[in-house]
Amino acid sequence: MYLKNIFFIADIDFQVYFNGLKPKRVGVGGTLVNVACDIAKDKDVKVSLISETGNDYLGGVIIDTLDKSGIDTHSIDRAPDIVTPATLIFKNGEINEVNRYSTRSNLPENGLDVVWPTNLNHDAAVVFGGYMAVNPRYQHNLQVLIEHASSRNAKIIYFPGFDPSRISSLTIERPKIIEYFEKSEVIITRTRDLKFFFGEDNPADVYRKHLCFYDSLFINVDGHSIEFFGPASKHEVIELEPGTEEISAISLALQKII
Repeated sequence: MYLKNIFFIADIDFQVYFNGLKPKRVGVGGTLVNVACDIAKDKDVKVSLISETGNDYLGGVIIDTLDKSGIDTHSIDRAPDIVTPATLIFKNGEINEVNRYSTRSNLPENGLDVVWPTNLNHDAAVVFGGYMAVNPRYQHNLQVLIEHASSRNAKIIYFPGFDPSRISSLTIERPKIIEYFEKSEVIITRTRDLKFFFGEDNPADVYRKHLCFYDSLFINVDGHSIEFFGPASKHEVIELEPGTEEISAISLALQKII
């Protein structure tokens, strides 16, 4: 990796995985958050998380966990009016049944009211996406942060990370997502993201029909490989070891370009 400062902008929660009715595993949730923790294992890179959590006990547990993972948490807003959300995940055959719980009242109109990092420069990358990127509460401050980072020549990387259960209307969100495509130097998807947003899951077809116009590097991750598509017919495939977890695959894709 040639960039020494990596900033992730993503929502976080506390997740509990169940085997039947018995808790099997607990931890900090969010795909990008866990990718950040994986990349932070490289001690030569400073990884920061820009996010929001409650100023409560569970929020403290999350901050402590991230600190121990080597994540800089100074730009996480400990919002007093927010209860840190928890997610309970039950295995139902091959499908995870996801139940989200959060008690939120008197929320400030604009979320993500954070302390801005001072080192958002040309030697930094900003990775954003997931639900936070389409949640109206975060739109203003997220847009300002992205514009600021872009003006300082930081590399902008968008990971849609679609969770259909959290998007009420794809028709409403589509213009916003397309705007993110336009603003990003790199777009990273999973095959299931392609199916949800474009209605087809062949990354080569998706790039040719929908993404080549943005002049961005497009990377798609699935259970077997990482495919890179770019201008001038650039195409590269990295085969993954059998059993490679999704977090590790996304982390590897990022490490190849930052």
